[in-house]
Amino acid sequence: MKKIFLLLILLSTILIVSTVKAERSNKEIIFDDLNTKNFIAKAGYLELHSIKKICSYDYCDYLIGNNVYDVLDNFTKNYLETVKNKEDRLILNVKGIKITKLVLEE
Repeated sequence: MKKIFLLLILLSTILIVSTVKAERSNKEIIFDDLNTKNFIAKAGYLELHSIKKICSYDYCDYLIGNNVYDVLDNFTKNYLETVKNKEDRLILNVKGIKITKLVLEE
């Protein structure tokens, strides 16, 4: 009886610890209609230091800059370097780059 009780306590502890670890992993916010041109209007409620990465589909970049304008300029510049077609780069520069996900600090 004692062995079963100890086993239940051990399993419960493992379950609780694994749940807490999962909650502390990187938190992500998924967006449908966010881009570099409307970032401040749509995601301005987030504190800049709480964001770890900005992602556009498969491309993610760490925040580099002192304010939101520097961060968006650096993200745009780095993303456009990955685009091969000159016409696509010009269009993205004018319309803004779609931001699909923000990864928050733990």
